[in-house]
Amino acid sequence: MSTRTSKNYIGTYNYEDAGGMLEIEKIRDTVKVINRASNDKKYRVVLKGRFGENNPNIDKYTHWTQFGEKYVDWMNCRLEDAQRVDVYVYVRA
Repeated sequence: MSTRTSKNYIGTYNYEDAGGMLEIEKIRDTVKVINRASNDKKYRVVLKGRFGENNPNIDKYTHWTQFGEKYVDWMNCRLEDAQRVDVYVYVRA
């Protein structure tokens, strides 16, 4: 049972692995074929970086709040700092 709430979510892939990158390229190629065949709706592929376990780049995203608490910006991981990526396909507006 999936706990994801987004209908656009495709999957999570290892960004540092050749197999994961191959899967992402397959998704991109599939969306390109659909966009060429479709006259009304166009789609786009969005990759969102995820840190993964023991990521050495997490220090770039760690901040201290005004109350002295440690805060990690989990949602804004750049792709070059990511170990994994979530793939989403959205309808182009």
